[in-house]
Order: sequence, then C-alpha cells, then structure tokens
Amino acid sequence: MAEASSSTHRRRSQAQISKIALRSDVWNHFTRFTDGDGRAKARCKHCPQVLGAETKSGTSTLWAHWNRHEQREEIPGEESPQQTPPPLPPAGPEEAARGDLARMIALHGYNPSVVKDDYFRSFLCRLNPEYEVPSRLAIEEMCDAIFDETMKGLFSKLHDVPGKVSIAVGTVRTIRGNMLYTACHFIDDQWNLHKIIMDVYADVPFLNYHGPLLGVDEVCLDRDLSRDISIDKVMVRFKAREVLHNLFMMIWETKGNDINLEYELRNEIEDNPFKINPNRRQLFYTTYMDNVIHSIARLLVMDPEFKDDYIISDLENLHLTRQERHQLLSQLGLDYDLWAYDEKWYSEYCSMEVLRKKGSAITNTVFAELLCMLWGEIYRSIQRISAPDCPTSSNLCLIELFKLREVFKHQLAQASGENAIAYNEFNGCFGAEDHKDVADVLTEAMVAIDKAIQDSYPVWSIPLVLDPRYKLARTKFIFQTAFSTEAAADYISEVTRNITELYSDYVEDDDSTMNAVAVGSTDPLQEAWDEHRRAEAQTDLDRYLKDELVHDPAQGFDILSWWKVHGSVLYPRVAQMARDALAMPTCSKPSAEQLAHITSIVRGYSKEGFV
Repeated sequence: MAEASSSTHRRRSQAQISKIALRSDVWNHFTRFTDGDGRAKARCKHCPQVLGAETKSGTSTLWAHWNRHEQREEIPGEESPQQTPPPLPPAGPEEAARGDLARMIALHGYNPSVVKDDYFRSFLCRLNPEYEVPSRLAIEEMCDAIFDETMKGLFSKLHDVPGKVSIAVGTVRTIRGNMLYTACHFIDDQWNLHKIIMDVYADVPFLNYHGPLLGVDEVCLDRDLSRDISIDKVMVRFKAREVLHNLFMMIWETKGNDINLEYELRNEIEDNPFKINPNRRQLFYTTYMDNVIHSIARLLVMDPEFKDDYIISDLENLHLTRQERHQLLSQLGLDYDLWAYDEKWYSEYCSMEVLRKKGSAITNTVFAELLCMLWGEIYRSIQRISAPDCPTSSNLCLIELFKLREVFKHQLAQASGENAIAYNEFNGCFGAEDHKDVADVLTEAMVAIDKAIQDSYPVWSIPLVLDPRYKLARTKFIFQTAFSTEAAADYISEVTRNITELYSDYVEDDDSTMNAVAVGSTDPLQEAWDEHRRAEAQTDLDRYLKDELVHDPAQGFDILSWWKVHGSVLYPRVAQMARDALAMPTCSKPSAEQLAHITSIVRGYSKEGFV
C-alpha cells in the first residue's frame, strides 16, 4: 500500500514538474511531442533538429540549441528581435556527462554504437535512473565536433614550433586493417616533447579500393606505380601541413616492405618542390631503432620442432586461465599483451619465462638460460627507447646497441670457449632450416649488431653527443672499447665532422635571420657588434664539448630538464641543436595515446573529412 502511495506521489510530482517546465519561454521555439517509445521530445521550430524533452532533465539543452540560432548572423533586411531570451543557464550534470561521454569516445577511438548497447544503458541506469542516454546520431555529431576541435588545437602547435621537426611514418594494425600513419615530433619552448599524429591512410591492395566513402584516405605500397603515387600523396599532405620547410629528420618505414625508400624520399624532398631550407647540409634518414633490435632478436627464434616438442606441450599442460597468464607475465615484468610487438620471438620469450617460473624441466638448462638472458636484454633495450614515461630516447639508441654488443660478445666467448660442451648439447635448437650451432647464431648476431652500428651511428651519435653525460669524450671511449683503435678513430672522426657541420648549419641559419633583419642598416657599430656576436657564437660548441661531463648517478636523468635549465644560458646555439635532435623518433610502435588518436581517425570522426 505504501509502495502504491509512493508511486502515485511520483506521478503527481512529475505532472507538476511538467506543468512548470512547459511554462518556460523556451517552448516558444519548440514543439513538444511523444515518440513511439513514449519519450517526450521537442522539435525545433527553426530547424529539423529533434531533442529530448523529458521534464526531469530541465530545459538547459533546449536553451543551448536556441542560443546557437541566436548567435548566427542576422539576415540582411530583417529587424533584430526586440526581446532577447533569458541568459543561457549553466550546463547541468546531464550536459556535462554527455560531454564527457562524447570526449571519451571521440578521443579514445571507441565505437559510438556503445550507447545503443543494452548492458551499457543498464549500467548507466543503475548509476542514475534519471540519466537519458543520448542517441548514436547525437553522440556521433558531438564526437565529430570534438575531434575536429582537438585536431585544430594539435595542428596549431605546429605553427609555433621554436625549432625544427622530425617526421615519423610507419604502419600499425588496427581494428579495420593495416594503416599507414604520419607523425610529427618536436620539442616546445618549455622543453616538452610532442608526438602529434597528423594523418592516417588505409593500406589497401590498390588505390581507390574503397573510395572516398570510406572516410579515410588510401595508399598502396606494394606495387611500383601505386607506391610512387602513394608517396606523392603523403608528401603533398606534408606540404599542406607546412612541416617540410622546417624538417630536421625523417623516418619512413613500413613493416614487411623491403624497398629502400631513402633515395626516393631524398629526391622528393631535395628536388625542392617543398622549399627545404637550402642552407641545410644535413637531412637525416634512418630506420626505427626498435625495429633494428627486433631484427637481432629474430635470429634467436627456436627451431619449430624443438619448440613443438618441449615448449608448446609444457605450456598446454599448465592449463592457464587468462587471469593466470596476465598475473604471471606481470610478475615477470613483461607486457602481457603478446600482440604488443606482433613478433614471434617475443611470444617465445614469454613462453620460456613462464615455464621457468613454473619450474619446467626444459627451462633448467644452459640453453634456456641463454635464450631468456639474451631476449631479456633485448626486451629491456626496446622498453628503454620506447617507454611512455621517458621524456625522450633518441640519445639512448646508440648506447643500447653497444650494450647488446657487449652481452652477445660475452656469450659468444662462453659458447666458443670452456663452456662449449654445455652449449653444444643444444646445437640445432636454432634456425628453422639450418639447425645452426649456438656459437654460429651468436656470431651471426654479433655481425648484425656491428652492421647496425655502422649503418646508424652517423644519425644516432648526434643526440648522444648532445647528451651532457657523454659528449664526444665518453662517446669516443665507447667506440674504442668496442672496436680497434683504427676503426674507433674513423668512427669518431665521422661523428666529429657531423656534429661540426650541423653546428655550422645552425650558425648560417642564425646569420641569415640576422642579415634579413639588418637589411638597409649602415651603422658601423652595429655591424661590428654583429660580427663580434658571430665570433663568440662559434665558440659555443667548443665550450660545450670541453666542459666537464655531467655526472648523474640517478637512473632517471631527465635530459630535457637539464637543457631547459642550462642550455639557453651556457650554450644557446647548441641548445637549439639539442632541441631538434632529442625529438628524433625512435620507436615504430605508437604510444597508447597515439594509437587512440589513430583509431579515432580510422573511425572517421570529423565533420570535414580527410583533406
């Protein structure tokens, strides 16, 4: 009886609220009706828009819609209305909640159909029975507007970059297939690193595979003619973004594509259709360092027969649940998402570590310890150059190669020396076809590491020298430790030449700027002062290289903070070089934030569509 009385009271209260709500002046601009599900709706008298009109939600949404009509330009020849509507009330909790929901979907790449899911609606209803879930159409319109506004904010940063930019081009697997993405890396005037996703393209078998209705532009990198057209398309988009005239470095690398694009890209850029700074002697091209390290790890992949006989069968006998797998990998300090790297070696490494944790007999061997140790070092190297909490990592790339070289060098000595018998027991466990000896595989890995150093040191030595903990002195020591005296001298000579030429580029850039400002000036004292400044500036690099190395025993040295504090005061021009070199992209795998942005573009969130 009490329950019936309460229900009657609610109906009366609702009816009273309805009468009060309909007295609002906002109903001069809307027609109220009930849809087929019995929900109150309001149709705008000035446009076809239909909005929710449940009285429990108030009229703030309706006022917001009418306010947008009021803000439009007045039609010429018509008189302005004599009366203005009441001021727009502040957004209530329901509007704020809708905004948060739309931002969550738009900026994290979620599927907008979630608002139609019965369980999602039930979840929200349990939290707040009075909350009205927006329709999919309404949420998509909000997502489009939010995403466009976010993109405008990101691109506006590109016009205020204090230095140069680096461009990263790579591929990533998404919910809708393989995508090619372009990103722009730069460091702002507060020495914060930005990694902005600029564009995303669907990688398709041939161009116009889906057509414009897909909502995402398309490229094809598999066929010669299509590849050339695709490169042109991406380069034109770079021009539209106004980033090529300020370019410091570019990485263009697509997984599974063994075509060397450096020559083609260099022609595209240096043919000067996009006005690259003619004073630049150096324009850096290289490959992602994480891909270089992955290629070394692949040399250790086990023979399929050995893996099937020992590893797979032991894993299956564990009967691990999803939660148990995640818990084990988390305890081992490993990423439990085996799709994270999409690499066979990583799956095998995780399998070996789990079996070791569970005490499997096959892992209590020299071979298993060797594999886990080597793969562990490789995994940690990749983590160090791609960790999201690391302020920057371009200064670490060359160091990580040298660290891996020392590890493999020591293990090769063990496998070839007094412990050779213990290693030889597992000869044939490597290599799908050749059944290579352990020592052979380690030798092959050493050759691969040395080649990687030889190919990449001209680029990655630049940010290393600009690390105040290394400079030229410690960099020279590292090369001398790894190679012969003669080879190390050649390496260091090249490093010194590159850093000196790069410095000269910056001096010429500054001189060009000063000359442009001083055109028409005939003041001899001013000219003498400018010449004095140029002479002083040319000692900037010398001072930096000769000063003592920074000794920082802490593991978390923040190189960007160091340059922010010391650079502009002690070595202003070298600080300009460091700002650009430390923004160089190192990892082919987009961060979680970048991947969410890519997914949002793939879903087509935009009112404007792709350019």
